[in-house]
Order: sequence, then C-alpha cells, then structure tokens
Amino acid sequence: MKKSLPRSAAFLAIACFFLIASRAALSAPATTQPASLLTADETRELNAVLDAPIAAGFPDTRKAQIYVGSLVIMATFDPTKGPPPFPQETAKTHMMAGNSTNLTNGYIFSGLHFKLADGSWIVALRYHFTPKPGDTIDSSNAHETKPANLTADAIAAHPFDSAKDASDFLATLPAADRPRAIAALDRGMPLTTYLEIGPGGIAPAAVLLRRAGWNDAEDLALVCTGMRACNYWEMQLWGTADLPFDPTGAHKVSDETRKSWAEAQKHLTLESPATAMRRAIFEYSRGQIVAIEPEDTPLSSAAAIAAAKASVDPKDPQHNLARVDALAASIKLPFPPAADAPLAGRLQSWEETPRPPRISYVVVGQALGASAPEAPPEGYTPAKADLDGLVSLLADDRPSRFWDFYGPRTLGDNAWRALGALLKADPRTLAGYPTDRPWTAAERQSAAKAVQAWWKTHRKEFVEK
Repeated sequence: MKKSLPRSAAFLAIACFFLIASRAALSAPATTQPASLLTADETRELNAVLDAPIAAGFPDTRKAQIYVGSLVIMATFDPTKGPPPFPQETAKTHMMAGNSTNLTNGYIFSGLHFKLADGSWIVALRYHFTPKPGDTIDSSNAHETKPANLTADAIAAHPFDSAKDASDFLATLPAADRPRAIAALDRGMPLTTYLEIGPGGIAPAAVLLRRAGWNDAEDLALVCTGMRACNYWEMQLWGTADLPFDPTGAHKVSDETRKSWAEAQKHLTLESPATAMRRAIFEYSRGQIVAIEPEDTPLSSAAAIAAAKASVDPKDPQHNLARVDALAASIKLPFPPAADAPLAGRLQSWEETPRPPRISYVVVGQALGASAPEAPPEGYTPAKADLDGLVSLLADDRPSRFWDFYGPRTLGDNAWRALGALLKADPRTLAGYPTDRPWTAAERQSAAKAVQAWWKTHRKEFVEK
C-alpha cells in the first residue's frame, strides 16, 4: 500500500469519489449526524463484511494502540538462518557486527500502525512485526489516537470545507442531497489525510480500526464506494467473470473499451458500501496471497486465502473461489525452477515481472559478508528453440506463477505470452482468430486449436528465419 497522496492530489483522487459515493446513502432526511450516512440495514451489512476478515485470520486489533506517523525500527536478525523482518529493500541502514553473523537493519515506516495486545505491531498496514529482545521501535515521530476521538481528531487536524472547496462537485447533485453530501465530505477527507492511507489501505484500515473500537467505518466505506465507481477496471473485474486476454501485454482492445466507457459515463454505477468494501477486502487479501516473500505481508498465506474466500460475492458469479484456489496452488510452485526443469515447469515458474535485486550474505570466517545486489533469475526466458513446445502447451490449464490485474493465469497463458514475445505479435492475430472474446477455459482451448492448425502451415516462416 502506498503512502497517502499530498492534500491537493488527494482531493482530486479521493474527494470527488467520496462525494459521488455518498449519494448512495442519501435516502433519509438531511442531517449531519454520522449514523444517518447509512441506513440501519446498510450498517448491519457493512459490519458483517468488516467482521469476516477477522474471523478468517486478520490480526486482532482489540485493545490495540493506534499510531499515525513515522516509526523508526532497529531490528537484528541472522540472514544465514532466515529472512529479514521486513523486505530487504525497505532498510535504510545496515550494520554488521564483528565476529558475528547478525545484521542490524534500520527502517522508517510512515502511515497507520497498530501495537497489538500481544506486543506485536501492524506496521504501516503492510507488515506484522514481533520485536525480539534488543529490537527497538521509536514512535516519537508518531502520535497515538484513540478510537473514540479518531474522527474528531482528524477533522480538527485537517479541516475540510466541502461547500467551499468542492462546490463544482456539489453542483452536480440535487439540492436535497447536498447537505448529506457536505457532511460526508467534511468527515471523509480529513480521515484519509489524518490516517495517511491511500486507496489500497482503505479496506484493511476499516477492518482493523473497527475491531480496535472505532465506530465510524462507514466513512471509509463510502470513500471506497466512490473510488471504485470511477475505476473502469474495478467495475469490469466484478461485472464480468472473464475478460479478453492479450499475451503481448499491450491490451489494445481493453484500453479502447476503457476509453469508450469513460466517454459514455455520465452517471456512475455505484456499489453499495458493503459491496464495495467486501470487494476491496477480497482484492487486498488476494494481493497478500501472492506476496513475493513472507515478510512482505501482515497476513499468513492461510489467513489471506481464508479472508479472500470469505469476501467473494454471494453465489460467487465471478468464480473467484476458483481463482483463489488457483492462486493457492500457484504459490506452492518452485521459484526459481530447477535447472533441469522441462519447458512446462519453467513456464509454471515464470512470473509477470522480474523480481527486484537482493543482497546475498555469506559467512567469512566468523563474520558476515555481503555481495552486491543481484536480481534473481527469471523463471523462464522465451527462446526460439521452444517454439514448437510453446505451441503445444497453449491449452494447458495447470497453474503458474503469472498473476496480473485479472488474477491467476495458467501455464497455457504463459505459453501464449512467450509465443507472443517470440513472434512479436498476438498469435491469434497471425492466425486470423478473434482477440476480443472473454478468455474462458473453452476459449483458450478453441484459440489454441486455431493457432496450432495455423502453425502447421506457417512454422517454417518463423523457425527457419
């Protein structure tokens, strides 16, 4: 999750979304009381959505202390025995001790933090850290906030005059709806600024803050509703079970569709606050499942999987339970693949983007030594010698470590991706096959047959070049 935007940028990215979202809850008489922002039924539904991730294994923030600001953490670990407590690239300082294999890293994290009752910390909504003896956490540059005072403190620290600063947006609403919209904006904008949370932090913040005793989670739910309504990809992923697939990564058809959608969009389609929050929790949990390293997430794999499954839509029309199972299978695949792995095994281990460089540590005598950062090898690099093998694997539906905005991709999808890179075009285009159909398992099979038939008569044009 990213740090919150500067105030001016935050208004452009969040304020108008919050305003539009608040229209969904403006059916009761105008009032500035927080309870009126959602109906009683909406509140019950939202509370059930926010409780589900805790039951699934989210960190329990009951009796937690809440901090906002910067934490300075000094943590000592032995890199020859396990990973660092936080991702290596986040360390600001490294200190090696003579005649020891221990390394002390210094970190600075800004944002929303929770000190849990068991002494562990949720740091910046991104990590779960349990200090060991000798580790230190300096919170002098952060301020503690109490759940009962959170909303009032946010408004006092970052007052927002929506009637003045959002007049253009308010003018788009019926006059009867404006008082409630003003109340929503005046509460929502200060909260996102005060808590230092960006779009990706809204869902986990709402879950953890409510569990900690905060009773105004509806404000963040309305932020979430408006933001999602303005995002083409968010709406498409939940409105359609399967989207077209572009193995070249250009996504020309998708970009053209998105542009047409934006031009035709006069009135946004709003999810209910509970629906928006449930879907945001699903997407957050799905991201936790595929974290590259275990130290990159505050959730265990089991908790992330359970939370994602608990947050699918009723009756699961998008088939997201199956997608979660595919992700769960994919994280068990080896990375990098074995040196002698067959083509299928290498394709299964091929991820969407290369991993960042990491420092490796070795023991020199009795002390610790470090090498220059090196990027881990990719699971697979497209090779001309593999052309025939790639064509034969286009319909393979085994899992892979290829995840994109849509979710999990198959071994066959990676074969399409590699073939597209080698042929420098979408293989379906070369074969005269449509590229704008929803990418279902049946469509993958049909497209594979078409390209495999085309390949038999055009193979020499590419293999013998």
